[in-house]
Amino acid sequence: MPLPAEINDIRNKLRKAAIDCSSRGIIYASKWAAEMLDNLVKEDDIDGSNSSLFGPTNTFGQAKASSGATIDDNNDSDDDDIQKRQDMLEEDKYLLAKAYFDSREYERAAKCIEKCTGPRAWFLRIYSQYLSGEKRMKEALAEFKDNHERPNIVNDVLKDIMNELEQNKEHLDGFGLYLLGTIYAKQKSKKARDVLLESVQMYPHNWSAWLTLASCLDTRDLVENITPKLPQGIMRHFFLAHTTIETPPSNTPSTDLFSVHYNIVKQMFPKSPFVISMQAMRHYHCREFEEADSVFLELEEQDPYYIDHADIHSNILYVMEDRPQLGALAHRCSSIDMFRPETCCVVGRYIINRALHHSIVN
Repeated sequence: MPLPAEINDIRNKLRKAAIDCSSRGIIYASKWAAEMLDNLVKEDDIDGSNSSLFGPTNTFGQAKASSGATIDDNNDSDDDDIQKRQDMLEEDKYLLAKAYFDSREYERAAKCIEKCTGPRAWFLRIYSQYLSGEKRMKEALAEFKDNHERPNIVNDVLKDIMNELEQNKEHLDGFGLYLLGTIYAKQKSKKARDVLLESVQMYPHNWSAWLTLASCLDTRDLVENITPKLPQGIMRHFFLAHTTIETPPSNTPSTDLFSVHYNIVKQMFPKSPFVISMQAMRHYHCREFEEADSVFLELEEQDPYYIDHADIHSNILYVMEDRPQLGALAHRCSSIDMFRPETCCVVGRYIINRALHHSIVN
C-alpha cells in the first residue's frame, strides 16, 4: 500500500492539474484529474504496513530536464513569480476571454486577449485560435456527405500557430509544448514524440498530453524506447498501463507489463471508474468477453452515468448475442446523451442486431 505522504502529494498535484487544465480550456484533462482526485484512496483506508510504491528516490510529479534540473512545480523561482504577477494583471481580460471560450466563441476569445502576455492567457489565445480552425474545418467537411468527394480540407491556422509556438519554443511551458506536440501529431511529424515527451516531463499531470504521446507510438518497441525517459510517479504508471492494454498477457502477473502498472494504479485509485474500465478493456483485448462484460456491469452499478467505452461494451454484447442487455445499454446511453459518439455506436449496433433478429425470425 502507498505511504500517506505519497497520497497527499498526489492529491495536491491532481488538484493543481484540475485547476491548471481547466483555466487553459483543456477540458478532458481537467475532468480526468478531478475524477482521479475524487477517487484517490483515503489515508484512513490504508494500514500501517505501507511501503512506497515508487521507491525511496522517486518523487511524484518530478521530472528531470536534459540538464538534470528539476522543472516541475518550481513555484519558488523568480520566473514563476513574474508569470503569476502577469496573470493577475490580466485577470479581467482573461476571465472575459474564458467566458467566450466556454461558450465556444473561440475567435472572440482569442481577440479579447490578443495583447495579453501572461502564460495562462497566452496559451488560451493560441488554443482558441487552434479550436476555431478545427471548428471551421469540421464545418467545411460536413458539407460533403460522400467521403470520396471530400477535398483535402485542413485547419487553416495550423501553420501560423505552429510558427508562433516554434519561435517561442525555448520559453514554452508544459502546456505550450503540449499544443505544439498536438499540432506536430496532426501533421504526422516525427517531432511530435520528442516534444510531447518534453511536455510530460515538464508538467506530468496533463493526461491529454500523455494520450497524444501514446497516439504517436505505433509499436511496442517505441514504448520501450521512451520508457526510461518518462518522469517518475503515478502518471508514468497510468501511461504504461494504457499503452500495454493491448499487449498479449504474460503467464505470470509479475512479468505481465499491464498487470505490473495497473496494480500500482489500482492501489491508489481502487474505486475509480476510469481505472476499473482499464481492466474491462484489458479483458476485451484478450477476448475474455464474459469477464469484460462483468466489469462493465460493475461500472454501471457504481456510476450509472458513466458511458465511456460503452461502444466497446456494446460490441461485446453483440458478439455474445445478448440482445436484451444490448437494448438496455442503448436505452441507458440514449437517456444520458443521445448525440455522444459512444451512444451512436451503441444504438447503431442495437438496430443492426434487431434487424438481423427480425430477418432470422421471418
